[in-house]
Amino acid sequence: MNKPLKAAMVLSTALTIALTGCGGSGGETKNGDQVTLQMVESLTNPDRTQLIKGLIADFEKENSNIKVKLVSPPTDQADQKIQQMLQAGSGVDVLEVRDLTVGPFSKNGWIYDMGAETKDWSGLSSLTEQAKKVALNDEGKSYFLPYGFYGLS
Repeated sequence: MNKPLKAAMVLSTALTIALTGCGGSGGETKNGDQVTLQMVESLTNPDRTQLIKGLIADFEKENSNIKVKLVSPPTDQADQKIQQMLQAGSGVDVLEVRDLTVGPFSKNGWIYDMGAETKDWSGLSSLTEQAKKVALNDEGKSYFLPYGFYGLS
């Protein structure tokens, strides 16, 4: 697995989100080259965004050659904005998907089947059986890792 993809996988499992199939900074890099990943969250609010920024900062400390640019569209416009970004191939590397969007996004080939990478992931054992079940679609592919339930307030 190339370094940007592996880095995105680590970040995605830490934040339990999806990888996109049309990322903008993908490709092979030389050891030590700076990599910038663009991540888009779909359920934004100031407190939650700050939490994600903190997780990103921790990730960047552990991976000094990787920077993560967080895009936080307003929640009420997020699905439409994300779909436009994915359709345009505009550099989305890591994406937070919702139960309503994972199906269409995967059918359109916009998000990556993480099944091979998550199969031996050490964090898999920390997921509940229900979370593991929900993470697989009818074809046995894993396009996301659920991390809980989030209600709009």
